[in-house]
Amino acid sequence: MSGISWVVMDRLDMLWSIWANLADSLIVLVAAFALSRLIPRWLNVADDR
Repeated sequence: MSGISWVVMDRLDMLWSIWANLADSLIVLVAAFALSRLIPRWLNVADDR
């Protein structure tokens, strides 16, 4: 019983670490996409002034 629970916990820990890495990558990608969309708009506004 304890061995099985240990294996399950190990699997959950591995899945959690993979999910955390994926979430970090997604956050970075979304931030980069938002910046790439917003910076030209800000530059255009600055040019209009």
